[in-house]
Amino acid sequence: MTMRKITRMLLLGAVATLALLPAPAEEEQPATATRLALTGLDPVALTEGQQQPGSEQLAVDHEGFRYLFASEASRERFTVNPDRYAIQLDGQCAAMQGARGNPGLFTVHEKKIYLFGSTGCREQFLAEPATYLAPRKEVPRMNVAIMVYEGVELLDFA
Repeated sequence: MTMRKITRMLLLGAVATLALLPAPAEEEQPATATRLALTGLDPVALTEGQQQPGSEQLAVDHEGFRYLFASEASRERFTVNPDRYAIQLDGQCAAMQGARGNPGLFTVHEKKIYLFGSTGCREQFLAEPATYLAPRKEVPRMNVAIMVYEGVELLDFA
């Protein structure tokens, strides 16, 4: 067997092995777990331009997030109209569609709360919010299959 064939077999074996490996586990909690939202700040107060810390005694779990409130009145306003005061876009990054937002990295825009995956995403959003708040289109997904046959070169499918 030539060195070229051995190298090719090793490369194909490595590619096949990588394809079979499970994705690395995220350090974050699962999507179904309740995560503390907005670093514990009252979401109703945030939408009104105030940063008031909430209390665990006045907590409400809503769509995977745990919201803390500074007063019973804020908690009541939230429970009556959670879509108005809760994190928007199902907790996704407002600047990068499909990416999970960090519940501690947020901004309020037009009295609505948005999350971001990174500070760069937040900066981009703040520079042109209308661009990111336009109706979102579903991104089509495509499956790709690569046929590997005897004599294939790495360059053939790379």
